[in-house]
Amino acid sequence: ASTATTGMPAASAAFTAGGVVGKISKVGESYITLEVARAGDGPIELNVQKSAVQTLLPNGTMKAI
Repeated sequence: ASTATTGMPAASAAFTAGGVVGKISKVGESYITLEVARAGDGPIELNVQKSAVQTLLPNGTMKAI
């Protein structure tokens, strides 16, 4: 895992190498789940490798985007 993913807390936001920004909803051993949008009655989530995370963003960043 990269240094950006060390100690990655759920509920922070992350920016990936592919340009995706999302709220971290789950953290696994090799993958994280990013909530990228909400539709209908639930979130739209993507599973990405931890190594794809470029930057952890401060809480509240998602509201500003």
